[in-house]
Amino acid sequence: MFELDSNGNKTGRIISPYDYDKFDKERKQYIEDLKKKHLSRSDFASKLAFWDNTHTKAIEPIPGYEIRVPIYNKANWDIKLSAKQKAYYNSMMNLKAILSKDMAVAPGYYDAIQLSNTMTTALTETKGDPKKIYNVIRNEVVDMFYKREDDDEFGMVLSENSIAKVIKGFNGKRVMRLPLFFTHKLDDMSRLSTDFSRSMMAYAATATQYKEMNKVIDALMLTKDFLAQREVVQNKG
Repeated sequence: MFELDSNGNKTGRIISPYDYDKFDKERKQYIEDLKKKHLSRSDFASKLAFWDNTHTKAIEPIPGYEIRVPIYNKANWDIKLSAKQKAYYNSMMNLKAILSKDMAVAPGYYDAIQLSNTMTTALTETKGDPKKIYNVIRNEVVDMFYKREDDDEFGMVLSENSIAKVIKGFNGKRVMRLPLFFTHKLDDMSRLSTDFSRSMMAYAATATQYKEMNKVIDALMLTKDFLAQREVVQNKG
């Protein structure tokens, strides 16, 4: 169920009918070519965005959930799967689409849930108890919010691998966003859990938490600002 590179190492992706390896290599080369031109940040971002748009296509895993995938197809990608395994794969991917649909910024559809083997073992010991699953996740993650670093005045993050939009308020300050657990690549991909069921269990838990927290995030932000203003007034007094 999990993709391996030519050396047998985990790529951090789930198997798919699309050739992400070819896409990534060509994209990396294009970025290197752009760097040699010494373009401005805005021109760099514009050209890379155009390249991404022309080298991907839109698909809908489920109605109303549109994603973009490489234009390159991969032949016989599921040839080693039995009929039962294909049914299981389709079921898990359908579930992933349903969970991701409600997220403002969801991880890549074919990206593996970035769960370590250690975490999988801990989840196994919960025996499916929702409260225990939540406690395991809570103990693994300290911050309930995250923010992107190195934002520039245009609300963009420019790095070698991606250009990501960030949210800024009217005052130009970064707006804190809800956490997207298990989406950032593990430092050591060899530790990536290949237990699809347990990984989806963790993803379902954090997706549900994200959806529920999203209902009250505005109120939390207003409370945070109010408390900050009150603290300023008190300090002045």
